[in-house]
Amino acid sequence: MTLHRFTFYLFCIFFIICGCTNTSIKITGKVQNGLDGTAISGAKVTLDEIGITAFTDKEGTFTLTIPSDSYLKIVVKDINSNQYLKKESGSSDIVLIVEKEQFKLLSYIISDKINDLIIGILPEPEEFNAEYYSENHMPFTHLMENEVEWERIIDGVRLFHEKRLKDLKPQRERYWNRDISSDEAYNISVESNRRNLRNILGAIDEREPVSLTKTDKVAETEKYTVSQICWPVLKEIIPRPALQNWPELDVPGQIFGEGLLLEPKSRSKGFVIAIPDADQEPEALIGIKEGIDYHSQFARHLAENGYTVVVPVIIDRTSRWSRGTNRTSRSWIYAQTHEMGRTVTGYEIQKMEALIDWFDRQRRQNQTISIAGYGDGGLLAFYTSALDTRVETTLVSGYFAPREEIWKEPIYRNVWGLLKEFGDAEIASLIAPCFLIVEYSQIPVYDGEKNSGTKIDPPGELWTHTFNEVESEFNRHDDA
Repeated sequence: MTLHRFTFYLFCIFFIICGCTNTSIKITGKVQNGLDGTAISGAKVTLDEIGITAFTDKEGTFTLTIPSDSYLKIVVKDINSNQYLKKESGSSDIVLIVEKEQFKLLSYIISDKINDLIIGILPEPEEFNAEYYSENHMPFTHLMENEVEWERIIDGVRLFHEKRLKDLKPQRERYWNRDISSDEAYNISVESNRRNLRNILGAIDEREPVSLTKTDKVAETEKYTVSQICWPVLKEIIPRPALQNWPELDVPGQIFGEGLLLEPKSRSKGFVIAIPDADQEPEALIGIKEGIDYHSQFARHLAENGYTVVVPVIIDRTSRWSRGTNRTSRSWIYAQTHEMGRTVTGYEIQKMEALIDWFDRQRRQNQTISIAGYGDGGLLAFYTSALDTRVETTLVSGYFAPREEIWKEPIYRNVWGLLKEFGDAEIASLIAPCFLIVEYSQIPVYDGEKNSGTKIDPPGELWTHTFNEVESEFNRHDDA
């Protein structure tokens, strides 16, 4: 009798343990009429590939339970009482197939949240004409009786998207899975995030094998020499023969970088890329041309202290080449490249990485590679070191801040889908475990509306964030 009771207790304990360790995942939601929002009962919801099926109840709700032993590997994160998919590299989309008689078949891709989904399906039309859907007006709408208040409509759209931007910040966590057990483990754990950032910046083209050409000696001091340099960045594009009688285009087929090289006369302590703002010239950053205060000529000070320094030229914000319009050189490049999944930022990052390739070949033991920048140069320094782990120290001045108002900045800074996964704090976490120095500084006030010429560029401005804003974003980086 005692043995039977003992066996019964063991069975109960085993049952409790199995119940507590159930790691199944539940996908929940509601199916409704996509036209009028009424709940649809009896709709068949199937998880594609593994064929798990559920039917909606009279409230239109359903629950799909995915067992832990399913070959469909799904990882979720709990954020604010909601469950979100954690995207794994190379994972396929999770698709729900929704079926109901007299309704169109729907394939619904789950992009992030997996609970409380709202899925609308459309009825099969009895007649293929507009009256079937609209009659006197579209569902969920009323006939307009008053004059359209466009300002209120535009304000409503703006407020909606501003709220969405704020809501994105706490949701970014689901894209990250940092392993801080060691430097190597950390870099491996954020590699997919680094790859995602590179892709959305468009810094993905194959670079040319590194070669740096000195053209002219510009200046010389007791401690260093200054030379003009250029270097190839991307592989040359060979255009195909012109079609029909089209003229051949006389345009550059390759991206090059240009700048100034400062070489110390003593043994170099290390290598630094010093990037000016878009409205500054390299010559001003080393003090051979007016425009930058002596104490802010950081490229000059680095060379005087024994470092090999390259000051690259970056595309400016003037409209002098824009044929009488207010479009800046940077936004002119942006307007063409974003259609191809590229950005002006991405191209200039690859200029910096080509320099890093050269530094990497030249350096000896104990010589470090660093990067520093101000304004748009700070942006490039920040992004470059986040993507290239060979950079050991980064100085960002006049850029680091919250990015929720990036839509107010010049259009050339627009990066598709950036804030979904990245704010400045998240990008800073890609620089770890290397050193990041953020200097709070005033930046040149910029208002694109004041550029002369026909107004075709979207409004955009640059401003100095408050110290508290910068500090808050930096502290968020510590929490990342």
